Amino acid sequence: MPGADIAFIFGPLIVLVLLLCGWSVYRLLGMWLVDRTLSGFELMMIVGVMLVLIALSFSMQGLAAVGPIILLALVVGAIPLLPIASEAIRGRRLLRADILNLKAALKRQPDVPYPHLRLGQIYEEQEDWERAIEHYQAYVEMHELSAQAKRHLERCLARKRREEMGLRVCAVCGAENQPGRARCIECGFYLKGAVEILDTLVTPEMMRLWRWLIVSSCRG
Repeated sequence: MPGADIAFIFGPLIVLVLLLCGWSVYRLLGMWLVDRTLSGFELMMIVGVMLVLIALSFSMQGLAAVGPIILLALVVGAIPLLPIASEAIRGRRLLRADILNLKAALKRQPDVPYPHLRLGQIYEEQEDWERAIEHYQAYVEMHELSAQAKRHLERCLARKRREEMGLRVCAVCGAENQPGRARCIECGFYLKGAVEILDTLVTPEMMRLWRWLIVSSCRG
């Protein structure tokens, strides 16, 4: 029905979205007041965006109002994911603060080995092999009896070397393989991933083979 009012055509959808908006505001208030996973500024920003989209959906006529309604539904649908995102952001902030505190501790007391160990662990988790190796080496030099730190240092050195050389590690036997190898040099396990396998199957040579097989099977 061209020209029909959007409130008449999409009335049930609008009502549903508004109900979900009410639930969303209730959930956001819980995140702010109870869980403390959302700041007041973040709450106002999200509610402000929702109000703007609601106003746009009612101010537009016809199918033009579908866009704001869809955006509003996406915002509402993303709200349950906010605690996860908030915790991830908070974790990164705390990690950055830990790194700054550990570096400050090293400046104050350069002879204390623990900050080097903790920084090595943090950078290893982030797969920043260069920095992890630097701090593990410093810790091992100060604390030579730490077998655990030596194992972590060896692991970081191995991972760094593999990345620099582009080596592939076999998931079955753990052998290192040169770049470009399709199968493991030790056990013969197929090393390539699904995308690479698909690329191999659709090369011009393979396509000619598939065509020949299809024609042969049809004739048979």
